[in-house]
Amino acid sequence: MRLFIHRESRLSFLVLTAIVTWITVQLLGLHPAHAQEPRVRDVLEQEEDPGPYCRLCANAAFADMQLENFAERERIWYHPTIRLRYDATPDQVRYVLVQVRKLLYSNPRVDPDPARVRFIGYGDSSLDLEVFAYVRTTDWSDYLEVAEDLNLRILDIIVQAGTALAYPTRTVSLERGNQPTPEAAKRAEAKVNEWRDRNQLYLPRFPDEKISQLRGTVPYPPEGSVGWG
Repeated sequence: MRLFIHRESRLSFLVLTAIVTWITVQLLGLHPAHAQEPRVRDVLEQEEDPGPYCRLCANAAFADMQLENFAERERIWYHPTIRLRYDATPDQVRYVLVQVRKLLYSNPRVDPDPARVRFIGYGDSSLDLEVFAYVRTTDWSDYLEVAEDLNLRILDIIVQAGTALAYPTRTVSLERGNQPTPEAAKRAEAKVNEWRDRNQLYLPRFPDEKISQLRGTVPYPPEGSVGWG
């Protein structure tokens, strides 16, 4: 795919023709796009505003993108970013990482390959954890149901860790807001220490046998919802 960088190469045109015209695709990590008539030096990418205007996307940038074909896919990408407060302790972050990974591995509607959660860096006002997984469905409404359940369970994990989601602020705020619970933070840190003592702190990855044990152990739909039991 790096051959796209050679802007004068005719191979760029030949590869672009492999993208069927008018099939809806998504450039993962960017805005949804539509493949249109191939051009030698650029690809049309739809702007965030859902109007008729498009902008050009350079070949070099296109070569680094992942292409998802909506018509041919067998699963749907689930990729929220969890933004934790900066006062979260390292063990609280470890707790959230491990528990969200367990959630993904144990949910029968989530494909375990790949399913990952990574502490990817420091945002302007948050510690950023990236979730990358696929939900086993091709129906968008069905996907939204599963994603909603995952999002709610992730909120539960954050509360159990004794921390909270970050507010996107750049200035000092005197408002108390939702404060993390010190008791919950101590419980989360104690749990991480327990995992350490037992050599069960599954960072940076879960062993394959543990993933196999977790598969399908989370009830879905959740208890008490329509369709439960």
